[in-house]
Amino acid sequence: MKRFKRILISVLLSFLSVNMLFAETGDFNKDGRSDLLLRYNSTGKTVLWFMKADGTRSSYKVIFTDMNASIVGIGDFNKDGISDLIVRKASSGQTTIWFMNADGTRKSYKVLFTDTNATVVRTGDFNKDGISDLIVRKTSSGQTAIWFMNADGTRKSYKVSFTDLNATIVGIGDFNKDGISDLIVRKTSSGQTLIWFMNADGTRKSYRAIFTDTNATIVGTGDFDNDDISDLIVRRITSGQTLIWFMNADGTRRSYTISFTDTNLIVAPARGFGVWSRLGYGLENNVNSLAAFSGKLYAASYGVAEWNGTTWTDKSTGLHALFGSGDVYALANFNNVLFAGGDFTVYTPDNNWYNNAARFSSGSWTTGGSGTGNDGSGMSGYVNSLIVYNGQLYAGGNFGTAGGSPLYPRDAAYIARFDGTEWHPVGGGMNSGVTDMVIYNGELVVSGFFTRAAYLTSTGGENPGNISANYIAKWNGTSWKPLGSGMNGKVTALAVHNGMLYAGGLFTTAGGVPAASIAKWNGTSWSSVGNGIKGGGQVYTLASYNNELYAGGTFTVGGGNAGNYIMRWDGVNWKSVGSGTDGNVIFLLPYGSDLIVGGSFSTANGVSARKIAKYYMTN
Repeated sequence: MKRFKRILISVLLSFLSVNMLFAETGDFNKDGRSDLLLRYNSTGKTVLWFMKADGTRSSYKVIFTDMNASIVGIGDFNKDGISDLIVRKASSGQTTIWFMNADGTRKSYKVLFTDTNATVVRTGDFNKDGISDLIVRKTSSGQTAIWFMNADGTRKSYKVSFTDLNATIVGIGDFNKDGISDLIVRKTSSGQTLIWFMNADGTRKSYRAIFTDTNATIVGTGDFDNDDISDLIVRRITSGQTLIWFMNADGTRRSYTISFTDTNLIVAPARGFGVWSRLGYGLENNVNSLAAFSGKLYAASYGVAEWNGTTWTDKSTGLHALFGSGDVYALANFNNVLFAGGDFTVYTPDNNWYNNAARFSSGSWTTGGSGTGNDGSGMSGYVNSLIVYNGQLYAGGNFGTAGGSPLYPRDAAYIARFDGTEWHPVGGGMNSGVTDMVIYNGELVVSGFFTRAAYLTSTGGENPGNISANYIAKWNGTSWKPLGSGMNGKVTALAVHNGMLYAGGLFTTAGGVPAASIAKWNGTSWSSVGNGIKGGGQVYTLASYNNELYAGGTFTVGGGNAGNYIMRWDGVNWKSVGSGTDGNVIFLLPYGSDLIVGGSFSTANGVSARKIAKYYMTN
């Protein structure tokens, strides 16, 4: 089987060209030369460049344009000598082999699996049958398995290599000239990096430790001296020093050469590095929330803006600052209608007003519930968060009543639900403001400034049966329950990641154990997330993206490592996200294969990005 160097040399000067990212290499037309796949981050357009021997492009073919789809692997899966693709849908986890023709069109396809908890991390021929095999990793457990493949795209058999959240495969190559792909495995916490010499049945024959260094990592493999032994590209993270290690067949280093030392120049594999880019010219005001709706991105700011992949359009018609700041803090899709919550006013058809909740209809914003025609109906205070739960829209914020009329407002106590016609209270509500909501294990989890839940009766009096719920509680559709003893300070962000609930804010303990502004809940108890967020910084937002947890806020240190207002948790360590931003990160949204970052900043990764940017981490 023809082997290709899956190495990519890219010059990243803060932003990579004009939103273009090299994705993968392979021989797609059987001419013996590697061709290039390129992805445009702004649109999701993925293009195949057929290359000449002099490194110029002979022709190109658009493969697809889809923000939700990305290529996670390349190999020859049917032994026809043409590289095929593995395409993954981010929203569903559907992963498919595309069998390709030599002209760059798809011949046929085969669905491998549909699982948001599983992803293909590498490909290689592990049993010497000339058919590319897969390495599939379960993100929640770290289980990593070799899938031995048939030529029709079905799985012949599989072998679990290891189950370890602290271990990742950072490279593939034939390091002992036996024709079987071997693995490079790295321990995240220690930096220990090993070559696993593999048998044809997927078991490990032997191994050799290459180095143990948290400041060094493998960023590429390939045969650079034509001796049929894969060599390594090793990079020093802090200095940017990048070396080629020429290897012996026993896994030892024969010699090395320094390619360059430059923190701005990256020799990177097709996967495993991150790229920041701007979204047009950005926005004038802080981005408070984000939502995907009808194939477009919406940003909540002073009003609402729509991003179509190329340009921003103001979509604030109907929103006013009569009884508020005019800011929008929350967006949600309810029954295929975009809803907004915040601190604003919309007018009713008979020129009365409705406060702090609205729906987008026919190009403008209108009332978001009951009370049309009644002056002052809506929420009595601003809305921080919107979410759909059990077929109804829930709103949380800093309001005491929701719906009804000025004469007969409905007590809501900081949280209310909308059934499509009217707003209703939710089990007596809370004794203070709600900041965020998320669904976990079939229940609605709510965070905020409160210390009691089920606080009011329907008539507005104090409820003798109200319960202690320190800054976090859950609603099962009938009653409120605490999550352990909660926190000792406000909780402002929630997310579900790898089967656990994560909560961020400004606190020092969770469930009575030390937890610096972020903690995780396993369904029974709270625990810390590494060393947490240090320096008194607050977590405003959390998001699960690319098998890691991302946190944004006011902080500049996470787990002892520097990280300007945004950091990522890989399950073991807190890591920076490039050089971060120069101001607070307020909201994070996974959008297709990108992570959209909104806040009060003016630069991201050192380059102008007014209030909004996107980050792409290759798989």
